[in-house]
Amino acid sequence: MAVADDAVTRAWLRALVAVAAVAAPAGTFDIRRWTAIGHARLGMSEHQVERYYGRPVKRAREWIPVGTRYDDETVWRKTYAVPGGTLWVVYVKGRAHVVGTDSPRFSSARGLRVGARATGKSWHGFVPVECIGWYAHRRELAVILSAPLRGGRIAALSFGDPDVILPCF
Repeated sequence: MAVADDAVTRAWLRALVAVAAVAAPAGTFDIRRWTAIGHARLGMSEHQVERYYGRPVKRAREWIPVGTRYDDETVWRKTYAVPGGTLWVVYVKGRAHVVGTDSPRFSSARGLRVGARATGKSWHGFVPVECIGWYAHRRELAVILSAPLRGGRIAALSFGDPDVILPCF
């Protein structure tokens, strides 16, 4: 009887593992072509982001300099706890304009992630900039990798609206 019970138990465990694999959200730790980190996507509402990540662990009002595009708007940076670190989203008018992370769990298909070593005069299209680390600008999008300019490891990465991310301002 014990042998039969073990076989049934193993069959149930295999079935549960198969269901869990199918039910697990795809792309949970992906960085997708400068549009999303995990489930936090540029343009999402605060409610949509918080549906995945829960309440923020930190909330701070961002200062936007006078004379810039959003200087008369209320801008909030909300930080969420994720495995291996944090994920932050900067909201303007309740919509995500910048997403960033310091967690090495998130990575792109090309291997871009926190902890990767940035080297050379140009790296994956990024150029070193003294005030911020590594920078790329692509069609109304700023991408920043916080890393030492001389071959250091990426400590954080963020991307979004250049009028909110304000590189070197």
